[in-house]
Amino acid sequence: MKTADQETVMLVDDDPSIRMSIGEYLRFHGYEVVTAESAEQAILQLDHVTPDLIILDINMPGMGGMGFLKELEDDVGELPYPVLVFSARDELAYSFARTGVERFLSKTCGPTVLLREVKRIVQKRRFAALQRNRQDDTTAFHERAVLYEEQGAVR
Repeated sequence: MKTADQETVMLVDDDPSIRMSIGEYLRFHGYEVVTAESAEQAILQLDHVTPDLIILDINMPGMGGMGFLKELEDDVGELPYPVLVFSARDELAYSFARTGVERFLSKTCGPTVLLREVKRIVQKRRFAALQRNRQDDTTAFHERAVLYEEQGAVR
């Protein structure tokens, strides 16, 4: 069961051993993990889950990882969730350099490298949300101050 401060990672990979091993590793380190065996299944799960990070394999049957990314992109090509591409095809790393993907990691990397990147990306997202909330609070404060001054000036 998810706790209030627990981040959710969606792991999308057609390999059941990857889903099981990485899923258990991330759960052990405090993450809620939702898995999908295909891009199509992941798209459906996004109706019910708001992940803090998506770990995505690229080479999968069906829509595959590239189709999943295209499906998620908005009109200006931005992704609504941070995505870490996790692939056995190292030669693809360069092709993600100028996309909305947060990071590309080879499946040959060790679990500590993966965990470090998951933590970094999730913390970056959390910090950005705090900054937005702080900015919203500041804007609301200034709007109330202006309104108060205007009401005081009317009296």
